[in-house]
Amino acid sequence: MISRSLPLFLATMLFSTWTYGCRCVQQPLESYYKQADQVAIGLFVSSVENQQNRSLSFSITDRAYKGSFELGETVSFVTGLTSAECGIIPEEDSLYVLFGYQNAEYTADPGLDTCSGTRVLRNRDSSQLGEFIDVPNKFVVSRLIALQGLETLGKVTAAYPEPGNPLNSSLIGLAELDFSGLDQGLPVYAEPDSNSLLLDSVNHIEAFTNREVAYEQPAAVVFAHTDFGFRIQLRDGRFGWIRISDTYNWHPYETLVVRRLGYLAQGWDGLVWPQPGAGNPSRLSVESDRNQALEVSDSLQIGASTWFKVNILDQQGCESSQSKNILSGWIPAYGTNGQPAVWFHSRGC
Repeated sequence: MISRSLPLFLATMLFSTWTYGCRCVQQPLESYYKQADQVAIGLFVSSVENQQNRSLSFSITDRAYKGSFELGETVSFVTGLTSAECGIIPEEDSLYVLFGYQNAEYTADPGLDTCSGTRVLRNRDSSQLGEFIDVPNKFVVSRLIALQGLETLGKVTAAYPEPGNPLNSSLIGLAELDFSGLDQGLPVYAEPDSNSLLLDSVNHIEAFTNREVAYEQPAAVVFAHTDFGFRIQLRDGRFGWIRISDTYNWHPYETLVVRRLGYLAQGWDGLVWPQPGAGNPSRLSVESDRNQALEVSDSLQIGASTWFKVNILDQQGCESSQSKNILSGWIPAYGTNGQPAVWFHSRGC
């Protein structure tokens, strides 16, 4: 039996929705961060409307805290037309903290709304700013850096290479090979066992994926290390194994980059910790296409992870004798993609 009060209840709900429009329960900054696909700070640039929604463009003022936006990039988001639809009503000359999310309904551009946490961080007269319930606006940036740091450490740990795993596919060092006295060539085995299938016999380093240890001194890239030998990769893409006895110098990654003319690999997130994996990180703004100069002064093993003590430099030492240290601290040896975060110029200047 249908209650007589049901039509009145439905009418009340519809009236309330129409009257009050979008209603969002305010959440802590961390909750907005975790729910978002893209987190960045951007200066409002322009707004374009159609019958369904509004497209907002922002100039990113620093690289994203989450996602792929870069410093200086102009990005577009889709939002509702009115505040009743939880849409972002743009304000001229305003700096926004942006929490974007992917939504197939909005084509390729990410979406924004007031429920995602997006709001004005700073405007012309600093009036009527929508502060978070747990973080004043003046501390939002430092809190975002801390949240990025926690997320980064989790991803680094998940992707960290296992040097003793025969299937590991991240660089763990370089091995200089000894081709002398091998009339039939250096044997490459399918497994870390000299009784396994012989994949190939090679007579030159170019047959392997290699990098220079020093000027014109190439060595095979090593992906795993066991008592038998080293996992390497042939130029045709096949992985195989060489015996320790067929190498004459082994350069572990954790020592290879120390006190060299170094740089940070592309994809570095710009975070530097005061202690290995501890404390609130500092963040350096860098452009993604720049190999940021640095000096690795030390390495430290913490559990299964290696950390480098670094000085981030404003320019390479060979570019000027007046290179300045702009940030010091510790960074993990590997990035969130499981690849080395640091490398060096093998040929110096």
